[in-house]
Parts: sequence; C-alpha cells; structure tokens
Amino acid sequence: MFKLAIKLAIIAALAHAGIKIVPQFWAYASYKDKLGELGRYGTRKTIEDLTYRAMKARQELGVPVDTPVSFQRGENRTIIDTQWTAQLEYLPKQYYPYKFVIHLEEAPQRYDAYMP
Repeated sequence: MFKLAIKLAIIAALAHAGIKIVPQFWAYASYKDKLGELGRYGTRKTIEDLTYRAMKARQELGVPVDTPVSFQRGENRTIIDTQWTAQLEYLPKQYYPYKFVIHLEEAPQRYDAYMP
C-alpha cells in the first residue's frame, strides 16, 4: 500500500509539472517560430511594423507582455533578439526561474536554387 502511495505521488508530481511547464515551452517554441517567419518574410516591412507584429504574436501566444524585441537589419539578413524569465513550477508552490532566450539570424528565402 505504501509503494502505491509513493507511485501515485510521483505520477501526480510529474503530471503537475507537465501541466505547468509544457505550455510555457510551447509558447516559447511558437514565438520563436513566428519571429523566424517575420525575419524571413519581412524584408520589405519597416522595423516598426515588425515590432508591432511581434508584440501582437506575443499577446496571442502568452509570452510576457513586457518582453522587449530587437530587430536589426544587416546585409541581406534580419537579426532578432529577445529574452524573458519565467517562473516554472515543478512542484506545487516551488518555483524555478528559467530564462528563455531567442537569437535568430534570418535571411530571405532564395528561389534561384530551385530553378533548373
């Protein structure tokens, strides 16, 4: 009976961590993908427009609103930097600060490689 209680406690702790942590990593991956898309296909957009679209995506995906995003245009590429710290709850009422960092260097899609 004692072993069953221990197993159930471990399963409950894993389920709790999964419910609390997985959505934050999912938001990180989705936001990183969206920023990469903005960098690849936003070469004709202004920096202000890219920043607005990044803020809009941030609100939709649940990334903290006070997260600054930096766009820099280089020679035929866009450099995107952002970071934020989230409090991950592994166990009930036990938080661990985790720093999410995104650094992307995106170039526009080149179609000449696909031409015969």
